Amino acid sequence: MNQTTSLSKKLFSLVIEYPWLFGGIVILAEISAVLMIFQNQWIADFVNRVVFQHQKLDTLTKLLMGIIALIFFRGLMIFFSEFAAKKMAVEIKSKFRDQIIRKMTRLRTLGDYSSASLQTILVDGVESLEGYFSQYLPQIILSALIPLTIILFVFPLDRLTFLVMLLTAPLVPFFMVLIGNQSQKETDKQWHSLNRMAAFFLDSIQGIKTLLLLNQGERQIDRIERVSQEYRERTMQVLRVTFLSVLVLELISTLSTAVLAVEIGLRLLYGWLPFEKAFFVLLIAPEFYLPMRNLGLRFHAAKNGLAAAKSIYQFLALPEPFADIKTTNRNSLGINPGGSISLQNISVKFPNQKQSVLTNITCDFPFGMHTVIAGKSGSGKSTLMRVILQLIQPTSGIVYWNGEPLAASTTENLWQLISWLPQNPYFIPGSIEENLRLSRRTATDNEIWEVLELAELADFVRSQPDGLKTHLGEMGNTLSSGQKQRLALVRVFLKDSPVLLFDEPTSMLDSVTQSFIFNKIENLRKDKTVISIAHRLKTLISADQVVFLEDGYLLDYGAHSVLLARHEGYQNFVDAFKKENRS
Repeated sequence: MNQTTSLSKKLFSLVIEYPWLFGGIVILAEISAVLMIFQNQWIADFVNRVVFQHQKLDTLTKLLMGIIALIFFRGLMIFFSEFAAKKMAVEIKSKFRDQIIRKMTRLRTLGDYSSASLQTILVDGVESLEGYFSQYLPQIILSALIPLTIILFVFPLDRLTFLVMLLTAPLVPFFMVLIGNQSQKETDKQWHSLNRMAAFFLDSIQGIKTLLLLNQGERQIDRIERVSQEYRERTMQVLRVTFLSVLVLELISTLSTAVLAVEIGLRLLYGWLPFEKAFFVLLIAPEFYLPMRNLGLRFHAAKNGLAAAKSIYQFLALPEPFADIKTTNRNSLGINPGGSISLQNISVKFPNQKQSVLTNITCDFPFGMHTVIAGKSGSGKSTLMRVILQLIQPTSGIVYWNGEPLAASTTENLWQLISWLPQNPYFIPGSIEENLRLSRRTATDNEIWEVLELAELADFVRSQPDGLKTHLGEMGNTLSSGQKQRLALVRVFLKDSPVLLFDEPTSMLDSVTQSFIFNKIENLRKDKTVISIAHRLKTLISADQVVFLEDGYLLDYGAHSVLLARHEGYQNFVDAFKKENRS
């Protein structure tokens, strides 16, 4: 309950950031309440004059027009109040989306968050806040202002009705609190179930080719059905609690109104209360409980919003490596002329693991040289590369760029200076041009064609009906593996950054494409810092130096021929390469 209260306070603090909209909702709600009171008072007066004073309708034209005008202006106030609430909700949702996207770009790694869970947070989660800000919070204001205004107006007119209203008014909020705990639990379960279903469905879509090749399509359909069924059951449970709670709140409001009607009717019967006053109080009694009844209806929209907000704030609270370090001038980061990198006592230990993945790694990656990181599977090669990329923060130690701590840069500055070519490069579901401009938005068409010629892809692009506008599909599935690697290499050429990182981009390619990619990488090292993870003997032999890892420790580093001569472990590693025919 304390967590829900804290979360509600956070969300309410966002509303305060829009004083004009929030103030407009409050003022319009109060004006609407006052107009409603006068509307019912004039209706009671009108009926009393017609029925008991037998006045003709033509003498009551002004009063009737006044009632119609009050109804119109009251409707106008309600419309503008709802418009302001919608506008405020849109502004807050936009702000949340901006914060989430910026957070995603600042984080070096997304941790336990999958693409599906982030999509659910960014789309469904943020949209769930609509009901909270445009319906629930304005209804809270109405539930406070309208009953308070009515009860203050009734007090001098009828003390007994005032007392009944005062005693029955707290019943609806009281039962809302009682129901709220169970409702929040069920809503949280539904939200987690939605996350699981989204993740499962996205995994199924992304792996559909593999599933079909393994003849697992029917089984996967059954699994999707089970996950969907679980979400349906969670949703039905939420709806069950919602309908039961609405029934209880409606019953309480109806009974309270009935108590008022009975006590007013009895006093009217015995002549203790004039008709006009009695009829006015009867007209206003449902209006007194209506905001609280509507609050009960909006209550469950608020619970959905709170469940979504909880997930959003958990994601926004993820720690950001180096988030508190000021940005350094780009020139001081060595963008001219190059970027030599040094590691000093780098250690990495992940949570819930006893042993370190990397332990006291100290080595240099000089400018103008090709350095290869080598070692058996699980030796820490990929982790070391991720440290250089700043995708993970070392537990201890410092990464230096041209003698300066790399942590002095922001993520944006750092990634402007580094190009990264993995084994499986990522392509957005857009055109060839859109994918290439990811590396440099300001690139001209001539520059794009130049690097396409360099990667020997220009003829292929020209052969496509749409040229650079040719759509690649998701993950570039319209391209062969060789074409994907060449296109990814084009992005490296186009970016022209001083440091190039490769995770053996020639693996799983034919010999012709391997030789092409290999030669291009070799040509790049003349005026760059090139770092590769080696899975082939040819890569080791051609390197200027080799960083040899084993079980997270740096055993040695130097030229391939030097390591062969002085380190038996490296000799055994190379022999294993030869036996596996990984030339």
